[in-house]
Amino acid sequence: MLESEQEYFLKKLHRTWIQFLLDNDWRDYAAIIIDVDLEWCKGWDQYYNESYITGLYVHLPQEVYGFLFREDNCEKVLNETFK
Repeated sequence: MLESEQEYFLKKLHRTWIQFLLDNDWRDYAAIIIDVDLEWCKGWDQYYNESYITGLYVHLPQEVYGFLFREDNCEKVLNETFK
């Protein structure tokens, strides 16, 4: 997958996650995800001399952590809806 395709996919994934939360009346959680940054976790293949995707980082803004710890269900909902 080319770099531009990877970035397009991340943007599409981000929008889809937000829309899913909105469609299921989790507006507070969707508001959190709007400010999230998604980034590919990459490894390096020495044989092929190229990078490959190993996972995905979800970077939450620091100000969101307080909300996550106050809301018992928030972390569970965000984890489950992203799978």
